[in-house]
Amino acid sequence: MSTIHQTVEVVSSGSFFVSAQKDLTVEAFLGTCVGIAIFDDVAGVGGLYHILLPEPLNSSDNDDVLNYAKSGM
Repeated sequence: MSTIHQTVEVVSSGSFFVSAQKDLTVEAFLGTCVGIAIFDDVAGVGGLYHILLPEPLNSSDNDDVLNYAKSGM
């Protein structure tokens, strides 16, 4: 009996992952965060974006733009 090895990619908050690899699991551990998944069936490419907050709480939090939907999208 053969064992199937499937790759697992974990997407942390404020980051994204895009791939055309088959047999791939992409995970994000979401609490109050938002995960956006998209797949292009023609190109065979998909991805997941893990958003922390809609926008920075104050102007000094603008250093990591991928954390926020307002700047990351």
